[in-house]
Amino acid sequence: TTVHNALLSIPGVTEARATHATSFATVTVDMDKYIEEEGLTTGKDGEEQELQETKIKQKIEEDALDAVECVGFDATVLGPNDILEDIEKAKTMETAPPTSIIEDDFDEKIESSSIVTNSSGKATFQVGGMSCAVCTGRVERALLSVDGVVEASVSLPTSRARVVFEDFSQHILKEGGPEAVKKKVSMLAELCASEVQQGGYNCEIISAIALGLSDTEEDDDGGVTLADNAARMESARKEEMKFWRDLLATACIFTIPLVAIHFSTAKIEHDHNHGPAWFEWVSLILATPVQFGVGKKFYVSAYHSFVNGKVLGMDFLVAMGTTAAYAYS
Repeated sequence: TTVHNALLSIPGVTEARATHATSFATVTVDMDKYIEEEGLTTGKDGEEQELQETKIKQKIEEDALDAVECVGFDATVLGPNDILEDIEKAKTMETAPPTSIIEDDFDEKIESSSIVTNSSGKATFQVGGMSCAVCTGRVERALLSVDGVVEASVSLPTSRARVVFEDFSQHILKEGGPEAVKKKVSMLAELCASEVQQGGYNCEIISAIALGLSDTEEDDDGGVTLADNAARMESARKEEMKFWRDLLATACIFTIPLVAIHFSTAKIEHDHNHGPAWFEWVSLILATPVQFGVGKKFYVSAYHSFVNGKVLGMDFLVAMGTTAAYAYS
């Protein structure tokens, strides 16, 4: 959305597309509108006009690069023959179906794996707190770190994770029967959830299914219907929205008075040889709960990211930037 909006801000752009999955962006420009808004002119004769149009196209490319780089991303302009297949893929993914279809594709990724046929079980999790591709990578590594997990897949759009466990059923069936296999699958699912939680994310087990138990085998959904899945996802979304609304409300309670004090005392001269003024102490008192109370989630997530995965992600950047501003002020 950030890159998309940045590209749309360019004069004359009538359409912009940006796809996270393939890291491609395309723009459609109304040349006449661009020339008019930028105050440019075209040449009079054919050769001069063609040369001027080439310069205008180069300027549009430069404007597009500047727009993307200004919002914090690197970009290069691709030629007409550069990885056309990937560009077409990017256009196709922009018209991808809604989340329900994404969920089906996500299921197929696990179900179509050859590993599943040689597995003793699989589990599905609802993961909260993921915000980018770095997060999905961390969750996937956390799941794969559990002894007994042979495959893991994480979906950011649906906040779901699925794992496939190794084939241990024959050994355990001989010793404890089907119930022992189910118990082992449940235990591994709990270990997976615990590992993800240690990484700083919320994780709830949706289903843990034992496979290959013939007549005792559980159904494919593990007793979880599509309606249950939809209800869980909606409930998780509402809980997350409530969490952020509560943080926003708390931040506003302290920040609005802080801003008011700042602007109302901006012209007051104070001799700092006698120590901080009263309004500076009040500002400190108001800013501290916002920085370390409202911002606690970012500190905790940044800490877990670094300790468990040696990753300095978005949470670290937010924590570092706000801490620097807080300390400096």
